Amino acid sequence: MSSRQQAPAALVNGRARVRRLGPRMLWTTADQMVSSATNAAVSFLIARQVGEVQFGSFAAAFLAFTLAAGLNRALVTDALMVRFSAATPAALRRACGDAAAATLITGMAGGLVLVVLGWLLGDLTGSVLVALGIVLPGLLLQGTWRQAFFASARPAAAFAIDLLWAALQVLGVVLVQQATGSMVALVLVWGASGGLAAVVATVAERVRPAPRRGGRWLHRHRDLGSGFALEFGISQGAATVSVLLVGLVLGLAGVASIRGAQVLLGPVYVLIPAVTAFTLPLLAQRRKAQRPVLPLAAAAGGGAAVLTLLWVGVLLAVPDSVGFQLLGATWPGARSVLPLSGLQWALISLALGAVLGLKAHERAATLLRLTSVQAPLLVGLSLAGASLSGVRAAVAGLAVAQLVGAVLNWWVLLKVERGTSTLNVD
Repeated sequence: MSSRQQAPAALVNGRARVRRLGPRMLWTTADQMVSSATNAAVSFLIARQVGEVQFGSFAAAFLAFTLAAGLNRALVTDALMVRFSAATPAALRRACGDAAAATLITGMAGGLVLVVLGWLLGDLTGSVLVALGIVLPGLLLQGTWRQAFFASARPAAAFAIDLLWAALQVLGVVLVQQATGSMVALVLVWGASGGLAAVVATVAERVRPAPRRGGRWLHRHRDLGSGFALEFGISQGAATVSVLLVGLVLGLAGVASIRGAQVLLGPVYVLIPAVTAFTLPLLAQRRKAQRPVLPLAAAAGGGAAVLTLLWVGVLLAVPDSVGFQLLGATWPGARSVLPLSGLQWALISLALGAVLGLKAHERAATLLRLTSVQAPLLVGLSLAGASLSGVRAAVAGLAVAQLVGAVLNWWVLLKVERGTSTLNVD
């Protein structure tokens, strides 16, 4: 066949792939928007009805849930997306059931830790953590089904289960507020609504999670799970410690400026999970088919970085009058660090493509080593910047650390793709 005949065929095939992936991308983005919007709506509903102390206890519980969900993804569902996205439907269905069972194990273990911690604290925050511990297995199971639907290329099902949870939790929170307004009751209803959505997904998929198979899942995929979990813990810990240290040096005003810029960059927090959920299964499928993952990884990371920078450009054009309406007295400080914060998150978005590529290659140990290099830089450079020149220098330090991380991740992925990596010993 001549090159002239091949070109139209390649063009037709490319258009067909776009038509297949277009709806999948839209459903994935819609699902992430529903999830993020619901979290924000519930937080606003609770914040408007309770005092500062009560809302602080809910914020602590939500942070604990976020960390537990991240660890569960690392321990359980990342392996599902990486190793079974290209599996046969029957094998993928069994894997989803095993991952659900493994999540019940991690959820009960995490719930027990929260119950004990809450009991030791004994105050309102302690009671809220006990309530979260009770409902944590159901919440994590809902998240696992969400990831399972992404792995099986059914983002519309993920959207449906998240929409069900959204309706249940908003309705439940409103009813509890009208009845008692108890923070413990609010957390129980919030968590129970997620558990109910998870039960609906489990019944609809005709899966019976067996604890024995869940234990086997955790053991069989411990090479990925342990590495991904440690990598997640180190990266989250470094980010948290860096902000705390900046607060110690610059006071609450410095932290408020950084947090204000993060609020303005809210759409980026929707973009990154959506890109992850859409791209990681596709990268895993390409790797299983022995096709290079670098082009798609570069498109994902580069596209996310460009979209982040475009949003930063929109924010920089916002008049001060609008900014004050959005953030009040925090606006000037947030506006001053916004360009550097935007650059920092653009670099995080850029690095995301390489991170997903390394995950698709099952390079958990490599990612852990790269994170172990970047984490001290995040803490050290932000602290040095804050000490020497204030909040903007602190954010500049974070951006430099992200730049180093992005360069290292892409360099290692390129080496892995070429089969000459010396950093990978998974």
